[in-house]
This record gives sequence, C-alpha cells and structure tokens, in this order.
Amino acid sequence: SYIYVHTIMIRPTSLLKFQETTLKKAGHSKWQNILHRKSAQDKLKAANIGKYRNLISIAIKENNNVIDTNINFDLKNAIDRAMESNVPKKTINALLEKYKNKDASNALKQYIYPVVGKNGVTLIFDCLSENPKHCMSEIKSCVKNIEGTITQQGLHFFEKRGEVMLDFLNEDIAEFDDAKSDEFLDNLTLTLLDLEIEFEELEFQPIDNSEKIGVRVITTFEDTKKIGHLLTSKQEELGCKVLQHEVTYKAHDILEISKEQDPALVKAINRCFQETQSMTDLSGIYTNFKIIENEE
Repeated sequence: SYIYVHTIMIRPTSLLKFQETTLKKAGHSKWQNILHRKSAQDKLKAANIGKYRNLISIAIKENNNVIDTNINFDLKNAIDRAMESNVPKKTINALLEKYKNKDASNALKQYIYPVVGKNGVTLIFDCLSENPKHCMSEIKSCVKNIEGTITQQGLHFFEKRGEVMLDFLNEDIAEFDDAKSDEFLDNLTLTLLDLEIEFEELEFQPIDNSEKIGVRVITTFEDTKKIGHLLTSKQEELGCKVLQHEVTYKAHDILEISKEQDPALVKAINRCFQETQSMTDLSGIYTNFKIIENEE
C-alpha cells in the first residue's frame, strides 16, 4: 500500500517521491519519525527519474543550453546526484542527446495541470514535455479513479513558492537534539540576514534517498532562481552545498483521509498513483491531503 503525507511533492520515476513538510524546529526524537515515513516512501522507486530529469533540464536551460559538464557545473551537480540516486545512465544520456539538438530547449517545456477530484482531493501534475496533449490525455486517464477534472480552480488550494535545498556537508543534523536543532536554525537565520539573502522560512528536510537531513530555504516563487544562485555563490562561507532550487506548490489546508473510514477513496487514490508509473514526462505531483493509516 502507499502512504501519502501532506504538503507532498511526489516525484515519479517509476512511481513517486514524497517531499514532506518537516518541522522547522524538530528535535532528535522526531528525526526517526521523519526518516521512518521517508523509508516507506522510498519503496516507491519511480521517484528519481522524473525528479532528476527535471533538475538536469533546468541546469541545461539556465546555462544557455550548455551540456559540457566541464563548463556547466550545475549540470554536473545534477548528473552526479542522479547517479548517486541510481537513475539509469542510459536515461541521463538520452536526455543529454535530446539537448544536443538545437531545437530541444524549445521542445521541452513545463506544463502544470491542476486536478480537483472527489471529496476535495486536489492534485497538481508538474510535467516536462514536448507533447502536452499526450500529458493531458495520460492525466485524464489517471484521475478518472478519483473522479478528477483538470481545472485551474485547483491552483486556488495551493501556495506557489520557491525552495532551495541545502546540504550542510560537515554537520550531521540527524544527530541534533531539540536545543541544538533550534540553535542551528537560529544561527543560520542570522547568517543569511547578515549576507542579505532574503527568505521566508527555513525547514529541515530529508535529502533524496539517504537518511541525511538538510535545510530547505523557502522564498517567493519569483525569487527562486535569484536566491538559488546567491546561495550557490555563498556555499563556502555557509559550509553547505546547494542541491537544487525549484518552484513548488504547498497546500493551504490539508485533508485528512482515514483509511479505515473511507477505504474506497483511499483505494481510488492508490489506483490513480499506480497509473502514473507509465508517465515518463511527469516531474512531480503536489497534493492537498494525507492518508491516516491507523485510528487511535
């Protein structure tokens, strides 16, 4: 069975990756809960291809379509992370081959498809494709399970925001207790303010398919690229590595769906996500719900 956690960015490769909302000031006792949920999510192995396909494409587009990793360091970083997360080399090479074509940058575009389904279940499909009609057709097929309809009204249930993911190379944040985690975020906040880096919030967040904890810097969606590049220029000073910057969607309110009380809806949601496995152009899915496994 699949476990869905709120403020999710589900990224398929064969299936999904969940990007949870982690606590801003989470203590040592809470890390295991975060990582336990993540471990269950990692069983959905399709998470990587869609995510890293998107990161590689962004790295190429934002660097004038340069695919030489000796020049385009963002691309090298994206490819290294993809390889570390077991994305097949042939998948990476196929994407790079596509960008060797001078028309590739125009062919591959991002498409956002909001879907509103049964009982207010809302999804945002984030696709990177050269064939939007095909994407829409696949999405319609998937969301039939939840009686979903593609509609721009679905965007009203989400906040559009920017996120920059940081890996603090010399810090084992997962070992921090409550006091140290608080102190770490307080010090990072002051450092970013001193560097005149604008942001709205800091959150702890598991990194990729590891048990390592990083920090997610939240900013306005308009400033995502600017803040991402600014943080990249300050990596040495901050003692971190910028892993990615991206525009995401966070649900305003979270629907709680009980597996015990509404098994039919849970089953329909599972079928919907199972069908996304074949969607090669899907970069991610944002949701506004969580499924509660056990009632106390």
